Amino acid sequence: MFISLLVLLYAILMVAVGLNEIYCRTTGNSAFLLIFLFILAGCLTLLALFWRLTGRQNRNPRR
Repeated sequence: MFISLLVLLYAILMVAVGLNEIYCRTTGNSAFLLIFLFILAGCLTLLALFWRLTGRQNRNPRR
């Protein structure tokens, strides 16, 4: 579980670096922290939503 979280954080970091590189080349400015925070917030929101939806399915099994 811990390794999965580290891999997820590494993937988020790499996506943020790639988007910052594109943003930096097109505008000439760097906004790494802002891009990283947006991506991290979006991933955590999707992860929480997925966790909540899968948790509801397990609580109410059909008979």
